[in-house]
Amino acid sequence: DLVVRDAVSLVSKFFLQNLQTLQRHENFGQLWLMVLRLMLQFIKRGSDDRDAELEEIATETLKNLLGVLVSTQVLGFVSPKAAKQEGPTERPVWWQMTWDCIEVFIPGFGDEFVKSVLGEGRCAAEMAPVPPANAPAAELEAAIDGQAEATSEEQPTS
Repeated sequence: DLVVRDAVSLVSKFFLQNLQTLQRHENFGQLWLMVLRLMLQFIKRGSDDRDAELEEIATETLKNLLGVLVSTQVLGFVSPKAAKQEGPTERPVWWQMTWDCIEVFIPGFGDEFVKSVLGEGRCAAEMAPVPPANAPAAELEAAIDGQAEATSEEQPTS
């Protein structure tokens, strides 16, 4: 499973290092959802194979990816139940799809992630209600570089 662990790191690093270019693509939402699906499949494989290390690496990598997307306001948190309650909104459809998909594979993960990012006393609605057209390039690069480094530090070396 060392190859799978390396794949987790490779997918994450490629996505983060190319995020500025990728987010300008008209189908960015679909690209992100493909990356998300891969990460969730890595987590599921770790769980199914009883490989706690793979499951943990993939979960932490997903948290890092989500952290970058949220901190740069490329992605906002949407409660998995929000679409049914609110009706049409200004936010991109892939935001809802992201959190719904995560909730299916890892129940409660989104709420825990938001609590860890926002803290206990603040509500999820405070999290990036509508993304700006483009985050400042320097801010985006700093967040991406920091998360890419964090991801590479978490990966075991062989």
